Amino acid sequence: MRSLRSAGATAPDAALRDEAQRIIALWDGAALNPRYLCLVLERLDEIDGPSPEPAVLRLGAAYRGTYPDSSTGLDASTSQRIRDLGQHSEDACVPGNDLEAQLVADAYLAAQALSPQAYRKFLTALRQQFSEVTDVAFQRRRSLFLQRVLSRPRILRTPFAAKWESALRENLEGELARIETSCKDGDFRTETSDTVAKGPIVIRRSTQKKIRIAQDAGESHKPVTPPELTTERALDDTSSLEDIADLFAHKRSKGTSPQNN
Repeated sequence: MRSLRSAGATAPDAALRDEAQRIIALWDGAALNPRYLCLVLERLDEIDGPSPEPAVLRLGAAYRGTYPDSSTGLDASTSQRIRDLGQHSEDACVPGNDLEAQLVADAYLAAQALSPQAYRKFLTALRQQFSEVTDVAFQRRRSLFLQRVLSRPRILRTPFAAKWESALRENLEGELARIETSCKDGDFRTETSDTVAKGPIVIRRSTQKKIRIAQDAGESHKPVTPPELTTERALDDTSSLEDIADLFAHKRSKGTSPQNN
């Protein structure tokens, strides 16, 4: 409510309270829940120094790609900015010239810089949240995301989040190593939407040598071999949390634009 008011909301407190409850209700997953949102906002509070509008950053993180309801009294440009910032909460195509979008994306990722035990619990809850997805599809999408972010020189884009880089990298590398180990028939191989037709996922036995993540601190990291998988339906790999942002969409508000609210 305070953030909405700071961002220019003119609605009465009762309307802002209803809006806050609506947004909290969107975070009803086993992993992506109000506790996780609080951790994201805590991280954001520590790295939002460069932003002239920290309230808008917080709202962007909380709304996660939805528009504020028109009843809040926010102007159209602010509502659009909140929605746009939330679009980048999944670490997808964050504009290189938009520092605030990078801050929001970093806060989401930094929330996964947990102790190894806490991170394993998070992954268990994340799998539970998306139980309707097959193990193959879930592991593939996580693998795609992990390979993508681990290939960056820095996982976290801004220097303001650098203190979480080491713990986050350890968690993500450990998760990728476990996924590779669990793929008894060989690693998955990434496919592009240009080369994959529509249809069900089919796993093939791999004949390639499996590349593992170096576990020994003295061993240099080797590049991760893309998994061997054929599918006749291209799967997007744009989410940082679960790479299944479309599945979260049904949890969001019914409107997709200010006009629908």
